[in-house]
Amino acid sequence: MKRYLALALLALSFPANAALICYIDSLGTNITWTVGNKFYGAWTTPTYCYANGPELAYIQQHFSGLRMRTGLTIDGAQPLVAWFDDDADFIVNNL
Repeated sequence: MKRYLALALLALSFPANAALICYIDSLGTNITWTVGNKFYGAWTTPTYCYANGPELAYIQQHFSGLRMRTGLTIDGAQPLVAWFDDDADFIVNNL
C-alpha cells in the first residue's frame, strides 16, 4: 500500500521537465538525472526511482527485465514509470 501511495504522490509532484528521479530514503532526498549528464548517485541505494520522457526511453533501451509500475503524469500527457528496491538500485548503479 505504501508503494502505491508513494507512486501517486510522485505523480503529483513530478517536475515539468522530464527526468529520472530517485528517492534515497536514508538521506531523505531525491537525486535527479537527465540524459547526457553524469549521474552522481551511484553510491546510494534508492528506495524507488521514476522517469518519463527521454530518460524513460533511455532506460527502456539500455536495461531489460526490470520490474516496474506504470502510470501517467498528473496531466495525463506522458507515461510515468517507477522502479522499486533492487530494480531501482540496478538502474542507479549502471547509469
